[in-house]
Amino acid sequence: MDRVARLLELLKKRYKQVAYIFTGALVLSILAFVVQTRIYKAEATIMPLKDSSSPLSALVNMVGSIPVSPNFLKGLGTSDVDRLTALLESETLAIRTIDALDLLPHLFKKRWDKKHSRWEKPDKKPTPKEAAKVFRKELLKIKESELGTIIIQIKFPDPNMAVKIADRLITELDKFINQSSFSVGRKNREFLETRLVEVKEELVAAEEEFKEFQEETGILLMDAQTEAAIELLAQLEAQKVVREIELGVLSKMASEEAPKVQLIKDELSELDKKIRELSEKPHNENNLLPAIKQSPELGLRYVRKKREFLIREKIFELITQQYELARIEENRELMAFQVVDPPIMPYEPSWPKLWINLGAALFAASVLSFVYLLLIDSLELGEPYGKRSADRDADDRAGTETYAH
Repeated sequence: MDRVARLLELLKKRYKQVAYIFTGALVLSILAFVVQTRIYKAEATIMPLKDSSSPLSALVNMVGSIPVSPNFLKGLGTSDVDRLTALLESETLAIRTIDALDLLPHLFKKRWDKKHSRWEKPDKKPTPKEAAKVFRKELLKIKESELGTIIIQIKFPDPNMAVKIADRLITELDKFINQSSFSVGRKNREFLETRLVEVKEELVAAEEEFKEFQEETGILLMDAQTEAAIELLAQLEAQKVVREIELGVLSKMASEEAPKVQLIKDELSELDKKIRELSEKPHNENNLLPAIKQSPELGLRYVRKKREFLIREKIFELITQQYELARIEENRELMAFQVVDPPIMPYEPSWPKLWINLGAALFAASVLSFVYLLLIDSLELGEPYGKRSADRDADDRAGTETYAH
């Protein structure tokens, strides 16, 4: 208590000096506020579209079967919010945004010669990796809300540029998700589109060939059993071709030991077996359909022509169905997220804050005032404050012991 009383006594004597300390600290804090660079914050909010077949899900599912994949994709979370957040914080999107807006001179002002619009030391031009690190550390901040949305914050001295950066980052995110190298639906659609053109040409050729054969021979129809055998065989052949196409697409994204690959191979084996039975097995009571090879020579030619025509027709129908499904899947992948709140112009700076400067000034002034009073107290008594306090405590203890005796 004696120490507190002594300091309060000094404060009464030296209140003007203490007031000067506080006033100086407040003035300096206000000057610092005036000269500090204004930082503006542009915000945008996006919401992932809940879809189990989104390209993000496909992208993550493909990581295990793609021989080479971006390292950051291997750590993506299981939810769409986690995946989008990981992509937004990725080095790839940072580099793309920096390149698109030419942000290097803004990120490394000390190395940039603004007067001559060149790097002061060309051999020390910032690398893309270095630029991405600065971008993610100083400009970008990603937050997840409780409602499942993602808030993108961009801090920059120029409010217009802050908005542009936020908008460009969203654009690059959309482009990255929908680029062909990662879109399963687009890959399937492009492959089936090419195959559909080929099958259509083959179907037209088979139609013309079958028509010419009918005109040449005058045979328009075979018996019902043979027609049924041809129809069934064409159906099996078409299914086989479609399965082979599926296997070809899947083999590019999965290993040979994948369960889906093995399943398709088993189906192909079963289809081959049925086709051989229908083509070669002799007709008997257990086999109501006649074998194709049992038809007479002219009929056999008819069977082959019509079978080829029907196979192409069935393949065309099945691939057309697959193509339409692939188009639907691709359209579903066009956007994996929705922009809820686009970035708008920030008219008020987010930094510096005057109240933070003033609070820091008051704290600093309090500390300085306390140190100042301790020094004055020590100088007035001619001995260090700590030593004098220790001696005083020893005298108090000695007096207490004497009183006890």
